[in-house]
Amino acid sequence: MKIHSRCRWLPFILGLSVLAPAKALPARQGRTNAEMQLTVDASTTYQTIEGFGASAAWWAQEVGGWEDVREDIADLLFDPERGIGLSIIRYNIGAGDGENIRDVWRRTETFEVAPGEYDWNRDTNAIWMMRAAQARGVEHVVAFANSPPARMTISGLTTGEKEGGSNLRPEMVESFAQYLIDIVRHLREDEGIPVTWISPINEPQWEWHHENGQE
Repeated sequence: MKIHSRCRWLPFILGLSVLAPAKALPARQGRTNAEMQLTVDASTTYQTIEGFGASAAWWAQEVGGWEDVREDIADLLFDPERGIGLSIIRYNIGAGDGENIRDVWRRTETFEVAPGEYDWNRDTNAIWMMRAAQARGVEHVVAFANSPPARMTISGLTTGEKEGGSNLRPEMVESFAQYLIDIVRHLREDEGIPVTWISPINEPQWEWHHENGQE
């Protein structure tokens, strides 16, 4: 693997929590260490896990442009032989207009240039990373949005509503739905990216407006 100074970001890019081995809990008084038999009924299914994945926010829009190391990073994330073989990638449909967001890594482009009009040449770095994931066997993409475009919001910003509630103007519900559909249709039909799910709301309980930390 190539060594590059920007690889110091890799632990954050992976976004994985490492669990330390748990210490054994002391036995309660009066209990013995008698053997316990557990029976697993393999015929009963409680849930289905579709796969394991990583969110492409807030790194793919930058890392996808690092031509000298991006292939290695994609391998480490999505290649089952060279890396950890993640099978899902979560794509952030950017809302744009994030000049008031302090951290430039948490700003995104929006494809929309006017209502119903789009510039599909935007967000090319994140698109590259999705294609790289697909080339390494990823079959599921979740498209999600942190915010509608500013023209659809109550605050007029993409950083949230000042009281921490929904920032989507009620009369814009159908427009926002169409916006998401237009972008996902483009990703699926024109880019050939297998978007399987749409997640229109992300972390609505946080008062992002007060921090100007992200969309």
